[in-house]
Amino acid sequence: MVNGPPAAISDASDFPRIDSQRCRVMTFSEDGSHLAFCDGQSTKVLNTQTNRLVFEADRPRTASLHLSPKSGYLATWEPYMVSKDQPAGTPNMYIYDIKSGKALHSFIQKKGQGWNPQWSKDETVSARMANTEVHFYEGDNFVRTSKKLNVQKLADFKLAPSPNPPHKVAVYILGSKGQPCFVRLFQYPNFGGNETALASKSFFKADKCDIFWNNKGSAVLVLTVAEAATSDSYYGEQGLHFLDVKGDSCFVPRAKSGPIYSVEWNPNSTDFCVVYGSMPAKATLYSLKCEPIFDFGTGPRNCVYYNPFGNMLTLTGFGNLHGNVEMWHLAGAQNTRLISQFKVPDTTHFEWSPDGTHVLTATTTPRLRVGNGYKVYHYTGQLLSEFHTTGNEELWEARWKCADKSGFPVPLIETSKNSPTAIKPVMEEKPKKYVPPAMRKQAGGGSAAIPAKTSVFKKEYELPSNLKQQDQEAETVSKSKKKREAKKRGKQFAEEGGQPRTEGADQGEVTSADREKKIRNVKKKLQGISKLKQELASGKQLDSNQMQKLKAEEALVEELKQLRL
Repeated sequence: MVNGPPAAISDASDFPRIDSQRCRVMTFSEDGSHLAFCDGQSTKVLNTQTNRLVFEADRPRTASLHLSPKSGYLATWEPYMVSKDQPAGTPNMYIYDIKSGKALHSFIQKKGQGWNPQWSKDETVSARMANTEVHFYEGDNFVRTSKKLNVQKLADFKLAPSPNPPHKVAVYILGSKGQPCFVRLFQYPNFGGNETALASKSFFKADKCDIFWNNKGSAVLVLTVAEAATSDSYYGEQGLHFLDVKGDSCFVPRAKSGPIYSVEWNPNSTDFCVVYGSMPAKATLYSLKCEPIFDFGTGPRNCVYYNPFGNMLTLTGFGNLHGNVEMWHLAGAQNTRLISQFKVPDTTHFEWSPDGTHVLTATTTPRLRVGNGYKVYHYTGQLLSEFHTTGNEELWEARWKCADKSGFPVPLIETSKNSPTAIKPVMEEKPKKYVPPAMRKQAGGGSAAIPAKTSVFKKEYELPSNLKQQDQEAETVSKSKKKREAKKRGKQFAEEGGQPRTEGADQGEVTSADREKKIRNVKKKLQGISKLKQELASGKQLDSNQMQKLKAEEALVEELKQLRL
């Protein structure tokens, strides 16, 4: 464990450093009061205020950990195994009472995905998935269920993180052949049937889904995924839906086709951000009515993160992108602006600090086994601290110690004079041609490799809505200016007796090619006037525009004479 100011981080003197190659999993409690980890010999829990051991269990194979919101309970999971003596397997998920150290119950949990039980914020209610049922427990009684939510083809659930009862739960129900899938919201313990649901949303083309509650537990976002390839995407089709506990639901509209990369609620539960669309991806901020509040334009990004106070937002491009990081100040549709932009390549983990002004980036194993380490940045892009592994060392995880944001002041956003105003296009260089080593050295010590051509920019990204509005206003001003100039020229033309001015009067001599072109245009207009005269003579009635063309005949004849001089 390290601590200190971000620019002067050092090892914590009162934390017992543990040197073990088998220590690969850890987790903090939500309030940061406890740290749980497995060092390959046992599973331990430390009080982070005193760094003293408060719990230890003989679980050397623990692969994943979960602490309840108030650090009252610890859940551990280890890979499921069967043997000749135990062909049905043995329990691999355990729940402990941290204060007493007792194992409250154990379960068989074959899958590692979604293994952990879910607790309400006050720890009075907990729930876990058991086949196609959701089992609910109250307090520390995990032997007997207090309630069961049994829905046919139930595939997933998510307990709302609301701080106070009544507690809500969202469930995802797979559809049968030709029948839609459903997401329904229920209030614990009212599970009498579909008619007791607070809200329901049906949709087709969904093989699986992710459920995102806001912090207040008042609304939920559902990201659906149809795994079958479509004409637009090899990876299938995705959709985003909104539901709230009042019963309202809708489809979240998107301004660009393509996959949905990331969805995130504002910690204040007032809005949410979605990154979506084919690259360069688009990012949009939505209200609780699913109406766009602010458009961040397009850029190389696939993740979104809010700081704990919800007044800053980060758009990042990790994974197969180059590690671009955009810091945005959220201040309403009119005042939202880009604060800074920098690059952190090879990042596998990104996290805001509890104070809302610093971020942690890390390159970890097993995603990347080289270049492991972490860095701490200020939101302005200034690198404050970094650590790199040496030799055969590997970094498996790096995390901030959790803390309640109430212990920190709301950050005041600083904007430097050099702050960017728009997303910078990524500059790419063409690779050099391969040249054999024997031919690389030439006279003068140069290289025989053909140098890359001058760097080229990708096509320009779409501007965010605030800058787009400025461009539209500038375009409107430009059009108005052109109209005023045209009106001025028309007035000058009338004052000169209606005589057309040749180009030579303003711009010098006219080239012969331009003169011939003008002559052809005038002749064409005179031919049209001649046809109109014939139609008028035959008794056909002409409209006002055609009559105006007849009146312009004398001016055109005079212009033709001037051009032939």
